Amino acid sequence: MIIWLIKKLLVVLERNSEVIVRNTEAIRDLTSMTSDLLKLNRSLHDKIISRPCIAKEEN
Repeated sequence: MIIWLIKKLLVVLERNSEVIVRNTEAIRDLTSMTSDLLKLNRSLHDKIISRPCIAKEEN
């Protein structure tokens, strides 16, 4: 009985490790995408700020 429980526990631990690995990969992918989007956002911000304002003043 004890050996059976230990085997089952080892299977659970192995599956848990697989889940952790997949989650870690997903977090790395999201971090990379977030970094790329932040760079794009900064670039667009700089381009928008560098253009003259075309709004008309209201009197």
